[in-house]
Amino acid sequence: MGFFSFFGQKKPEFEEHLYSTIYQKHHDFSEKVFQSIKQDSFPLIAFHFYETRRVIEKLLDERNITYQIVNSHDELQTCDLSSWQRYNALLFSSNILRSIRIRPQTGSKRAERVRILLFEHYPISTLDDKIRELKLTLPLEVELAAFFALDERWMKRIDPNGRMQKVLSALNVEEGEVMGEMVAKSIRSAQKKLEKTLIPIERECANIDEWFTRSQRR
Repeated sequence: MGFFSFFGQKKPEFEEHLYSTIYQKHHDFSEKVFQSIKQDSFPLIAFHFYETRRVIEKLLDERNITYQIVNSHDELQTCDLSSWQRYNALLFSSNILRSIRIRPQTGSKRAERVRILLFEHYPISTLDDKIRELKLTLPLEVELAAFFALDERWMKRIDPNGRMQKVLSALNVEEGEVMGEMVAKSIRSAQKKLEKTLIPIERECANIDEWFTRSQRR
């Protein structure tokens, strides 16, 4: 029985896959991409930082998964699966969504399935929200999944005492288990707290450390 089923919690918008270490996350992420391909659910892989893109490319190369980089929101909205499927997956940066106003798609959705795999959470909720909204713009059946590890640099900044890790260890949560509303709300709450204490930089950064360095304290 899954974590959120056991506790009677509502399934979150993202399937939140939780890992104790980045190593475990990386290993399972490439496996999840491979599973999506086998299940005819085309993977759209989202990332927030340039450094992360390099990590994802390495993971996909190790599994011989071919991919294409999408450079604009217009390319995503065309939803030309016949063109996309020359590759096994598409990669895109959330920053291509930053300055646009996303409008929900009207009318019925096509039967083709895609799976948006968010490799990392953004320190504040803005770009994660854009990924959520993107689901509404695609005229396809879309699933959302997010991946995070308790030893990521972002987690260490928002939870320096390891409180979340202690709670989840006590609950004996398995690696990669899909978490429930409680964890999703904890992540969102941490993002909101950062929004109140920082004036975030509105530009693409190489990595999470540069983002924190460039974002000013209120």
